[in-house]
Amino acid sequence: MVTHGEPGIAHFNLYHKGMLGWLKEFSLLDGYKPFDATLPYKLADYARSKGFKVTKEPIDIWGVSWWKYDPDKATKMLEDLGFKKVGGKKKM
Repeated sequence: MVTHGEPGIAHFNLYHKGMLGWLKEFSLLDGYKPFDATLPYKLADYARSKGFKVTKEPIDIWGVSWWKYDPDKATKMLEDLGFKKVGGKKKM
C-alpha cells in the first residue's frame, strides 16, 4: 500500500521555485549568505563545455541550486558554539 506519492512538478514549482527569492535573500546573523543561486547555471556552462546541449532552463534541469561549500565558515560557526579541535579531531 502506498501512503504518499513522490514530489512532482507541482511541488517543485510551488515549493522549490517558490522559495527561490527567499533563499537568495536568506542570511545568517553576521550577514553571510549561504545559498549559491548560481549553481544550476555553472552546471549548464560545464555541460556545454563538454559538448552537451542545454535546451531547458538550468533550474528546471538541476534544481533551484544548493548551499555553498564553505568549510571555513562551518568551522567558525562550530567554534563559536563551543566546538574545538583537540589532537586534530573536533570535540565539544
